[in-house]
Amino acid sequence: MNTALKALCLLALVGFSGCGIDWFPKVTPAPTPNAFSFTSKFGVPLQGQISSNTVTISGFANNSTAGSVSISSGSAFSINGVRATSLTGTVKNKDLVKVYQTASSVLGGTQVSTLTIGTQPGTFTTVTQTMATPTFTASTNPTPPANTTQITTGLLNALDSGGHNIRMSGNTTSFAVTDANNGDVISFTSSTATFPILSLANHHILLRIPSGATGTTSLTVDATTYVIDNTTFAVTTLPQ
Repeated sequence: MNTALKALCLLALVGFSGCGIDWFPKVTPAPTPNAFSFTSKFGVPLQGQISSNTVTISGFANNSTAGSVSISSGSAFSINGVRATSLTGTVKNKDLVKVYQTASSVLGGTQVSTLTIGTQPGTFTTVTQTMATPTFTASTNPTPPANTTQITTGLLNALDSGGHNIRMSGNTTSFAVTDANNGDVISFTSSTATFPILSLANHHILLRIPSGATGTTSLTVDATTYVIDNTTFAVTTLPQ
């Protein structure tokens, strides 16, 4: 090996040995906020468009630092009330973030949305109603008292695992639950107490509403409230 080549090799060895770990490029961690989470919601309508509570972002080094924010597939988020999006964006300290998702299509189904800011994830979880939203129609079986409008559901579709709790509130309305053969399971009552019941699947719920009553009657089954219009019998489904 000639003298010039030996000198070049020596310089190379000295150069690399002097670099140490500093020779490797420095990796800067992604800006990440304090831990955050969204409150779970139970009893939400099947395939309902559900929004989370709002969380305030904090924990970045300063108020000008921005962190990348993304959402799991099928969900969306909004920042400071701006229209919801599923596209990756950025957030800073004091930004207000909310998550949106479509709830499960099955009774008692769980849906989880994961929002990630920097490397910090936060989840929003929903669980759907345990009884499908019923439809009420006028009924005369059994014969209702005078000056009373009686309405009934068809056979109910319900997830009976673990049983149910049911309670009513309304303008002196009374309710009952009967089985598929119209046998009493819960006899007519105007009590607003909570009644445990093992099964609602293939049962009926009946309401007796004073004639001419306006307003609404509410039936709560587990974590879902069904608000019945006393005039049209239309039902609105609300999570608790």
